[in-house]
Amino acid sequence: MTLWAGVIAVAIGAYLALDINGFWGSALIIGSSIMTACSLSLKPRFRTEYEQAHRTWRDQRSAWLEQAGPDAFERKKQHYLSLAHTHSGLPAKERQKLNELEQKKRQLQFINHMKAHQIDRAKIAGVGPGRKTTLASHGVKTAFDVQNKSMTGISGFGPSLVGEMDVWARTVAKAFVFDPSMPSDPKIIQAIKAEIERQRVEIERDLAKAPEELHRLADAANAIRNAPLALMTEAYRRVKQVELDMG
Repeated sequence: MTLWAGVIAVAIGAYLALDINGFWGSALIIGSSIMTACSLSLKPRFRTEYEQAHRTWRDQRSAWLEQAGPDAFERKKQHYLSLAHTHSGLPAKERQKLNELEQKKRQLQFINHMKAHQIDRAKIAGVGPGRKTTLASHGVKTAFDVQNKSMTGISGFGPSLVGEMDVWARTVAKAFVFDPSMPSDPKIIQAIKAEIERQRVEIERDLAKAPEELHRLADAANAIRNAPLALMTEAYRRVKQVELDMG
């Protein structure tokens, strides 16, 4: 409306300047031109203000929905449901670990058998007390160490003597007899049970907080829905004000 009024005023000013009064006609042309130029800048300015106001409104609305909507409550509820599922699976988890331990019984018995045969008590060709002390200083003390540690570079132990050590370790290994009736290491069993118990206590401690935490989230969301945030209300008011100003 301002633009069209300015165009009409310029046309009238041109008529006055040419046919009636040059001064007032020219003044009307100049004033109308200024008014028209100003009106041309209104639309981009309003568009920018509207975009800014609408962006602020969207941001505030998203923040309000995050607090007043169900998302925070649902995330927390799923967290507690997951904890409850984990808690219900602890007995099965303990049984699984104990079964795995039972399945490793042969391996553990073999390792204990090899570690029980110490070099300083063994009769190995070419390996006397001095060389046994040398081996011990390099961490080679049992048949298990001979099979799992390198003796390369140990003073006095060339290929021939290393071969004698390997023969002795293999002989010890062949003498191993698996005893299925022997119970698993009670220390390992206790460690498994203690770990499961620790998890159970931690989960139950967290689950005990669930009712209070969920009630708090629900009450907070209800309170925000009943009393919208001032920043969101102001952002919405600003959008409507700019829309009104734009006409």
